[in-house]
Amino acid sequence: MTICKPRSEPSFIATPGTASSLWPADPSSTLYVVFTSGSTGNPKGVEVSHSNFVSGLQQQSELYQLSQVSRFLHFTSYSFDASVHEILITLTQGGCLCIPSDTDRMQRLSAAMNEMQVTIAEMTPTSSQLIEPDQVPTLQTLVLAGESMSRAVIERLSPYIRLINAYGPAECAVFSTGYVVDVHRCLETGIVPIGRGYGCVTWVTDPDNVNHLTPVGEVGELLIEGPNVSSAYVADPEKTVASFIEDPKWLIEGSPFAGFAGRHARLYKTGDLVRYIEDGNLVFVGRKDTQVKLHGQRIELEEVEHQMQSFLPGGKKAVAEVIQRGARTRQHRNLSSATLAHAANMNIVRRVRVLQYASPSFDASIYEILMTLAMGGCLCVPSDYQRMNTPSEFAREAKAEVVIISPTAIWSMSPDEVPSLKTVVLVGEAIPSDVVETWSRSSLVMNGYGPGECTFCSTTPIDTQKWDLAIVGRAGGCVVWLTDPTDYNLLAPIGIVGEILIEGPVVGCGYLKDPERTAASFINDAKWLGRFRENGRGRLYRSGDLGMYNPDGSVVYMGRRDMQVKLRGQRIEMGEVEFNLQHLLPSGTIVVEVVKYGENERVTAFLALSQMKASTTVMTATSPSSILLPPTQRVVQAAQLSADLGQVLPSYMIPSVYLPLARVSTTSSGKIDWKTLKHAANSMSLVDIMAYGKEQSSTTEPSTTAELALQKAWASLLKISPDALKRETDFFQAGTDSVEAMKLVSMARQEGRTLNVAQIFASPQLCDMALWWDSQRDNDDDALENEWPAFALLDDSETETFIERHICEPHSIPREKIKDVYPATYDQVLVYSINHTVYAHFEVDERLDRARIVESWLQVVRQHDILRTVLVPAGNDQYWAVVRTGDVFNVDYRTIRHDSELHQIIDTDHASGLHPGSFLGKLFVLESANNGKVVIILKMNHTIFDGSCFALYWSDWQSAYERGIVPTRLQYQDVLCSRRRIDSYAAARQYWEDMLHGLEMQSLPTMSEDSTPERMGDPLRISRCLTHISPPAEVVLDSFIKVKAVWAVTLASLSGKRDVGFYHISNGRRLGGRRTEEAAGPLMQLYPMRAQLQSD
Repeated sequence: MTICKPRSEPSFIATPGTASSLWPADPSSTLYVVFTSGSTGNPKGVEVSHSNFVSGLQQQSELYQLSQVSRFLHFTSYSFDASVHEILITLTQGGCLCIPSDTDRMQRLSAAMNEMQVTIAEMTPTSSQLIEPDQVPTLQTLVLAGESMSRAVIERLSPYIRLINAYGPAECAVFSTGYVVDVHRCLETGIVPIGRGYGCVTWVTDPDNVNHLTPVGEVGELLIEGPNVSSAYVADPEKTVASFIEDPKWLIEGSPFAGFAGRHARLYKTGDLVRYIEDGNLVFVGRKDTQVKLHGQRIELEEVEHQMQSFLPGGKKAVAEVIQRGARTRQHRNLSSATLAHAANMNIVRRVRVLQYASPSFDASIYEILMTLAMGGCLCVPSDYQRMNTPSEFAREAKAEVVIISPTAIWSMSPDEVPSLKTVVLVGEAIPSDVVETWSRSSLVMNGYGPGECTFCSTTPIDTQKWDLAIVGRAGGCVVWLTDPTDYNLLAPIGIVGEILIEGPVVGCGYLKDPERTAASFINDAKWLGRFRENGRGRLYRSGDLGMYNPDGSVVYMGRRDMQVKLRGQRIEMGEVEFNLQHLLPSGTIVVEVVKYGENERVTAFLALSQMKASTTVMTATSPSSILLPPTQRVVQAAQLSADLGQVLPSYMIPSVYLPLARVSTTSSGKIDWKTLKHAANSMSLVDIMAYGKEQSSTTEPSTTAELALQKAWASLLKISPDALKRETDFFQAGTDSVEAMKLVSMARQEGRTLNVAQIFASPQLCDMALWWDSQRDNDDDALENEWPAFALLDDSETETFIERHICEPHSIPREKIKDVYPATYDQVLVYSINHTVYAHFEVDERLDRARIVESWLQVVRQHDILRTVLVPAGNDQYWAVVRTGDVFNVDYRTIRHDSELHQIIDTDHASGLHPGSFLGKLFVLESANNGKVVIILKMNHTIFDGSCFALYWSDWQSAYERGIVPTRLQYQDVLCSRRRIDSYAAARQYWEDMLHGLEMQSLPTMSEDSTPERMGDPLRISRCLTHISPPAEVVLDSFIKVKAVWAVTLASLSGKRDVGFYHISNGRRLGGRRTEEAAGPLMQLYPMRAQLQSD
């Protein structure tokens, strides 16, 4: 805000004078200039005169009920015009202005207001959250302005304070309307009016024509007339004319029926949309432009856009991504155009869950991310391990609904494993019919097409009844043209094969730092474009793909016009592979092709080296296989060649099959006859192919259980006889790749193994891979981690009778609700007896969904049996009863007014104690009546968790909230069953009896029989300096052992004995495999310790 002087005194600021030199002010003099948001980047300065400001003060004072005894809080920052209003409206009525310090205003407002005995305050509804009304008993009136007043604000403040809703734009100083809140009416209707004019007259006109008044009840633009309307925007006559109008037609003509003769006047167009309600008050509806108000601040969204645009280096033309393998670049508009054109078509909409399957190194991952987030969906991102080894499990747990994936990769999942998948978009390669048949039963299967230079161009649902595997479909977000493959200036007729050209905003900007290739592939203004548009201009990408129009306008893929092929979704330039192979083998002829062996395609290198060629003649068709040398005569090592190529080529371009040629087959024109080469390779079996990949002959048969299991799995995957697989057979020299490795992982998983892709690559030979299989079984520790039948730990032969007599009848638990019963351990009974309960409390961030937090915790409870157990006595023993899922974990909702109540609730709950048959956990949801903040208290008795387990519960709670999934963990009773099965009780008992023989356990002093908790004082504190517990120099003891040594000395001192014993607690999670370490339940172990002290 700027304080200004009259226009008649231009030298005042430059030459400050004494008080006597101040200019004589009149009502028209400018009081101040306040700057508001502008739509073009320049804030608008509003001139406010003395008369503008003071004209409405008297009427507003009456609304506020101000007097000489009023004490007005000066809360608003000096940069806002409301601060002047607070000052002048208070002083003109003879009241007291209460000015807090900045620290008090922001950190202890309620306390400061109470100390200054404030009776009235003015602020935004957002700022009112700083006030605790019960802590300011003197506060009588609170004026809220600048933003809408919510129901929560009314409910929190109205029991203590008179509320006024005030409204007024800066151009009509300062407040123009007001409304004393009728609490009952506002809460019932959900509407808080802005009231009626104070010091001004309000009019409602047609938003599109100020010369037409709007009928009562209809929405219109609010116009304000009166002395509070400011004169103009500083040095901006254009905006002044647009916002301040004079003498609208209806105002001059008046209304004879209403006794209004008409008048001349000046009015301000607020831009706010309002309507009258039946009592004459105005209700704010919204804005007619892009202006909004946030926390009392006027924001022109156009101004924000204007300023942001000035900081963007290139806006929509900036490069959004660079894709390697050709360094193709695409702009933001390319990606956004594809998103708008195809996301909804693929069912990527708000709240949908999309599996991000593509590796971040491929452009498909960019589509997955941007399409999902732009449409408001949820992106489910697996780790690299999950993507390669357990994609089905991750997709199922993440409840993925949409996946963009290649037909080859989709074989790593099945519809039964991922029932949540509703849309499968297949991209990158030809779609086999069996893939369509498998997935179309449960999902919408779509074909996605688009070269890397152009993002997505089409996404077409697959009609299983009349689907051609080569159909590309219709274009979306672009235009597809078919031209002569040899001359792009000639369009191809319908039904004739032509090259696919793509035009539109999805077309990328070219190849990075490669103008020559860019000019060859990205063309401008093809001659025939002038036949379809006036200027004949357009930029197109030559895809190199050949296609043909169907009668219905869809396009069929017909192949390539060059040597480029696609395999498993990857673009492969055969010439590039041949070039690099030729560099490694300069003395020969090399041909690289994609050859189909059975059901799988492989990159195959045909090698005709000088030392192996016999002749170069035209081949007859009698014996095509005679052009291949036998495996025993090859002169190159496949493994070494692949390793060398890996230095310059990506893995998907490296040949997996190398075939030596006895001679080169050529056509009659002298060119290499690649069709004959492919035919020779096609006639070979996979066993023949494997023979060319072996580095040395192997005849050792698999013998161990793991080797035989792997041999069977390999044979099933490769569709060959198990006899062809020996111990030294290399998985990848059988012509496989990472996709087959993923399939093998899936097969292993079905056998209960968790073999992963990294292990397969590290140990590709069958005998080495079998070692992983065996070692993994040892690590799994199956003996400790089985899932056991219910009631397996009950020794009573009459289980049902036991349950009815000791659990159902005494504790009123229906039999059908009992899932399992098992004995409680000694340490659990001990912890239960002292009521060791933990209360973990935390404040809920307002951005979180409170109901979802509660529901996600109940989801955790339903997953883990230990959280649904009750302890019940049966004779002299204690038993755990697991109750089936239901509302067994109590949720207690309460409203509190003071933070101190939180601790009172905890103390009261803990003092109530534990009762047999009651649950040992509870969730308190506490909402503050003052500020709406929510605090959650999680109560759990230590009998149902330990330190490690508590962290697991917390992690599961987070997973349930964020993904709706609770990880499956081993149940507590299953761990107990497993340990009882493997423990040798007789041997264990004999061990402990021998170790503890002759020991008399010490009993520490306890309360006398007449002692009561009320008579107990502070705990007894005994201290004594110990000087002789250091071990010999050659003995190293850790801290924990030292603590136990100190405790042994303490017991010896208290009991007067040198032979003492005590229990110590240890982590019992180490007594098992990985699942035991992450089991849900208290796996503490109590061990007896015996210490025999020397006499000194």
